[in-house]
Amino acid sequence: GLVRAAYSAGKPAYGVGPGNVPVYIDKSANVAEAVANIIGSVTFDNGTVCASEQAVITLQSMKPQVMEEFRRQGGYFATPEDVKKLNPVCCAGPIMNPGAVGLSATKIAEKAGIAVPPNTAVILAELEGVGRAWPLSMEKLMPVLAFYAEPSPEGAILRCAEVLEYDGKGHSFCIHTTDDRQVQEFCAALPSFRIMVNTGTTQGAIG
Repeated sequence: GLVRAAYSAGKPAYGVGPGNVPVYIDKSANVAEAVANIIGSVTFDNGTVCASEQAVITLQSMKPQVMEEFRRQGGYFATPEDVKKLNPVCCAGPIMNPGAVGLSATKIAEKAGIAVPPNTAVILAELEGVGRAWPLSMEKLMPVLAFYAEPSPEGAILRCAEVLEYDGKGHSFCIHTTDDRQVQEFCAALPSFRIMVNTGTTQGAIG
């Protein structure tokens, strides 16, 4: 609707589609720095920038370390029961719920009836898939992230592609790594125009 309004204003304007941005944390990444970048990005204006992260993907071997670092920096991992409560608060059928856009993580938890620590900066929901059956896998524009752990970098590429194909094809992708070869492999495989490395996607994509 905002894009249509801009195009109807009689002045030059550029508009883009949804930005269901996946971010991959590689085994070579500085995990503490990667998590700090992600949280600093998705909490900027409470995630209302279309380039903000929407899904975190890492390797199964990295899962405990990544989860612990998120918790240390203010992340709360939703239980399966929490996810059921979050779905109708964050999502309205096939789209994000406008009433939750831009709210803080603690306010979203309050609306969902979930008890979270008072310092919670972001809520993460570990999901089994992408698509309509997993509402939190869509673009949400709030500090709520989908979370996936894959068995291999190849599996992570497929998951990132699935996220982009579902609700953000052509928009943005980020990889946290110190392995240039991994950067090249992910960039070559994913349908994303903006590729960011070792940065928060909000700041990295729009400056």
